[in-house]
Amino acid sequence: MNHLRWFSALVMVVVLILGCASGPKPKPVSDTNAKPSSTVAKPQSPEPSSITDSDNQLFEDGLAAAKSNDFQQAANKFRNATIKNPEMVQAFYNLGVAELKLGNFNEAIEAFSQALSRQPDFYKAGSGKAAALLKLKRYNDAISELRRIIDRDPSNIEALNNLGVAYMWMSDYGSAEEIFRRSLREDFNEISTHINLGMLMAKKGNTKAALHIYQQALQMDPKNADLNNNIGYLLMTMGNLAKAKISFEKAVSLNPNHPEALANLGALQLKLNAHDQAVSNLERSLSFDPSNATALVNLGSALRAKGQLDEAEEKYRKAISIDPTIAEAYFDLGVLYESYKNDPSRAIENYSRYWELAKDRKDAIKQVPEWIQRLQSGKK
Repeated sequence: MNHLRWFSALVMVVVLILGCASGPKPKPVSDTNAKPSSTVAKPQSPEPSSITDSDNQLFEDGLAAAKSNDFQQAANKFRNATIKNPEMVQAFYNLGVAELKLGNFNEAIEAFSQALSRQPDFYKAGSGKAAALLKLKRYNDAISELRRIIDRDPSNIEALNNLGVAYMWMSDYGSAEEIFRRSLREDFNEISTHINLGMLMAKKGNTKAALHIYQQALQMDPKNADLNNNIGYLLMTMGNLAKAKISFEKAVSLNPNHPEALANLGALQLKLNAHDQAVSNLERSLSFDPSNATALVNLGSALRAKGQLDEAEEKYRKAISIDPTIAEAYFDLGVLYESYKNDPSRAIENYSRYWELAKDRKDAIKQVPEWIQRLQSGKK
């Protein structure tokens, strides 16, 4: 069983500040269910704090580590910078970015909160805090944070888009569409808003409208990896695997470090039984986004197909540790225990958990209760 990863253009802008005086260049962050866009309006950086040479070196070392995707080292450097200079707003902010990259969402919230306590109008920190809250599915708290930003800055595109995504994740599609269209009235050329609106149409079941929105946006920005990734996803759901593969490969060619496109390409390769290629792309995706539970499930399935059963089990369990509600991981563990490890007790346990989580979903595997009953009968 393999599942594609949807890329949502959540504009939760968790951006590494690349200097103390100039505005930061936007970078993407991630979430197990949806992803933010890397294309947002250039934000304003906070006023620089007083930084000693030693403090500044820690800060610069943190930036260097982050540029190398060593976010653990970056977090350590930024944390030490905040200890040496507790008023360094940028260090707290970047610490929040690094913790968010590492999947340490509570720690990210604390770091962003520290930045906000020192500079309440630092909207980038507010957006980062909202991003972490959304990852924890604390939707109402995220909405409150985003509303606070919008009340002070009604045309803040990042906050508007994140607010729309929060409503979308809460299945309040009417409010989400209203917010996204308001964002487009503020700036029609903001590609991330088109990406979010397209995803909303897809969630509402209007795949053709979603594809039309994406294709129009692609004319505005043909080198946008996020758009190519989402178009690939839609094409795959429509059964056009060949064109979907082209779109995913295009996204990866535009951004070789694009975790969602790599994960989706790996999922497609898994579907096509190209297991070695699937493992390679899924592992690369996870090197950039280790908290992607769906990619871990797909990697487990690719490893299982290659006969690497213990490694597959480890990936499934890691996915569950990240997201205990990811039904697919329990399903695939059930398959692993029933068909490969001859452990009916564990198969029943995991199939049962899958059914508990997925029984009301349209895509639920309806035969699972029969499998559970058969396994139970076989035990008697």
